Amino acid sequence: LFFAPLAGSVLTEHYTAGFTYHHASGNEFDMSLMYAPEKHLRGANPLYPDQTLDVSLKGLILDFAWRGLF
Repeated sequence: LFFAPLAGSVLTEHYTAGFTYHHASGNEFDMSLMYAPEKHLRGANPLYPDQTLDVSLKGLILDFAWRGLF
């Protein structure tokens, strides 16, 4: 739990989707989506046992790309 904020190991599940559209001219349009529902972790700090760490993380990523042939 100590390195969870740095490593992003809080998330245990995620969902992804994406597609590519190929145009007749050779150009392409890509889109992808990633969603990770919120996850909470709570535990003792290994360096200072009298402290409690409370970490939560969620994610949403939307990517767009266009590729053109010259």
